[in-house]
Amino acid sequence: MGLVHFAYIMLIRKKQESWAYGFMLLFLTMTTVVLSDVVDNPYIGYKEAFSSHFLITLIVFIVLCFSSFMLYFANDAFLQFKSEELLIMGMSGQSFLAITSYLWLQIMMLLMIFLPLGLCVGYFLAVGVNKIMYLFLHIPASPFFQPLHCFLYTGLFFLILIPVILLLDAGFVYRHNIADLLHQDHIKKDTTVVMLHLPSTAYIIVALLAIIMFLTMPISIENYAMPCLIGALGCAGLLVKTIPHLLKKLTSQRMINHKIALVSMSFLCDALTKAKHIITIYCITALMMIHMMISMKDALRESLVAAHAYVVASLLLSVSLMYLYRSLILKRKMAIINLYKVGYMLDQFKKIIKQEVVGFFGLLIALPGLYIVIMLLLLLMNHTISLSFVMIVMITNILPPVIMALMTWRYYRQSIIAELEEGVKDE
Repeated sequence: MGLVHFAYIMLIRKKQESWAYGFMLLFLTMTTVVLSDVVDNPYIGYKEAFSSHFLITLIVFIVLCFSSFMLYFANDAFLQFKSEELLIMGMSGQSFLAITSYLWLQIMMLLMIFLPLGLCVGYFLAVGVNKIMYLFLHIPASPFFQPLHCFLYTGLFFLILIPVILLLDAGFVYRHNIADLLHQDHIKKDTTVVMLHLPSTAYIIVALLAIIMFLTMPISIENYAMPCLIGALGCAGLLVKTIPHLLKKLTSQRMINHKIALVSMSFLCDALTKAKHIITIYCITALMMIHMMISMKDALRESLVAAHAYVVASLLLSVSLMYLYRSLILKRKMAIINLYKVGYMLDQFKKIIKQEVVGFFGLLIALPGLYIVIMLLLLLMNHTISLSFVMIVMITNILPPVIMALMTWRYYRQSIIAELEEGVKDE
């Protein structure tokens, strides 16, 4: 069987994994097309002011960064899915070049299917977005007009990013020998640090300082830029350093006899630690982009573009978190099976997984959401913004993580709980 045919057959057999990666490519392509159209649409006419032009440039840069993060984490999850296949090829004597070519062929096959599909879906989504924006801005233009730049920018983005991903895949094959692939639960120690070298309790002070600044400063959106930034750093530090530190102490001192809480809190601590980079970016993005959107409320064009960018960025980061979590689930699969062998019951694992997923995404919503609520309520009481605006912002902030939490829970059940249920039936 030729390598191309073998790569195609394995994609067909592993439909769930292939569709997961393909969905990421589809989502990434269509969001890039839509945002490229919005920021380069000549009918919107926001390029006459320097501040507006800077805003659009900043938005493009932010979304491209988030898109890169999303592709990186999705690709990492895809490689974890392929560990078994790579192990078989390695044990059968296949060379590094053959294994790398196998991975590259599968990725190119997925790109050939989902990239054109993403361009088509993105076009029609952009039509809908244009129709809404033209309605708000009272622009008498056809929403079906699409500047060619949006497709050009999307193509250039993938031309730059895809070779990087292919090189990462080649590096994965080169670094992981058969012994590494046999231990799929192996997790590399992450020596990089995102947060400042502060004691874990110091972030509590930083988080409280932001709240004090919100409550003591004159009520004005211009004054809230610094509290938003300090609050974002504070809640990010709480999530990736303070809370994991407290959970470690709690599990070692008070949860030894609590079988469910002991495992779920340990898993939660591990997830927060491993996701520290993207959690930090998520917190900063949520607060700063909402602040930017409110600060431009008097300029309808800029406000609509900022709102659109916030929605796209929130979705991209949430999907990136989901793919990162999928990778973590695969790595801890063996640990869960070992716990099952030593006496943990199926119902206990369901409770463990529920507590972990609810805890992770609940904290991700609650901590940044606290500052968002304080800022919005203060501005609402000062009649700076409307109640409908507050509701839209809160729903936009909460909905993507909730959807990703449900999808993560579903994947947990499909990849681990279903396998354990089959084991119970066999017994």
